[in-house]
Amino acid sequence: MSRQGIGSKIDHTRLSIDIRLKEVVEEYRACCRLGVRGFVSHPWIVARLSDIVDKCDTILIGVVSFPYGMDSLEAKLRTIDYLFSSGADEVDVVSNVNLLLNGFYKEYVDEVMGLTSYVKDSWRRGIKIIVEVTILNDRLLRKAVEAINRAGPDFFKTSTGKGPRGTTVEDVSAIRGMLSPDIGIKASGGIRNCKAATALLDAGADIIGSSSGIAIVEECMGIGDEGREA
Repeated sequence: MSRQGIGSKIDHTRLSIDIRLKEVVEEYRACCRLGVRGFVSHPWIVARLSDIVDKCDTILIGVVSFPYGMDSLEAKLRTIDYLFSSGADEVDVVSNVNLLLNGFYKEYVDEVMGLTSYVKDSWRRGIKIIVEVTILNDRLLRKAVEAINRAGPDFFKTSTGKGPRGTTVEDVSAIRGMLSPDIGIKASGGIRNCKAATALLDAGADIIGSSSGIAIVEECMGIGDEGREA
């Protein structure tokens, strides 16, 4: 698989609680070398990276209301403002799927529509809406997809990686069958190797999100421990 072929479909994430800025800078530069699509981290980290690294084709992506999505819409919009004004290129926003779990479908639609329209109208940048599909049954997943179709973000992202399981090929296939063709799918959660990533891409995902993103690209490209192609 070519460098551009796999790297352009990977968002490498660094969302742990014990982040060292020096290590994050090294990871971002590795993403640049490997042609990785995006580097995802917390707002504070994205803002610092924007100040101290030379930007490359790897875009900076900040998470909003991570990992539970239970902040108010107003709080999420403030974080979006902070991220874009601090140099982020794109945002991954956790939607409040607890609204769906408790029967508040209209409120859920209002939230995802408000988030999407704000980013598109006020910032004209990219937005992914994170739907924690790992805690939804088939009926609620369909409701979530209906809401995302109405809102029209750039991507439907499947998981925060903090749910009870990882994203599966079956999840992606089901979502692709219901989702507007104009909206991409970012599969994330429990994806740690080239085989898993490519299976999800084959099932209909457009982007893979993983804390093992760099390792996945290197494995798919056949790069050995010494940094040479095998």
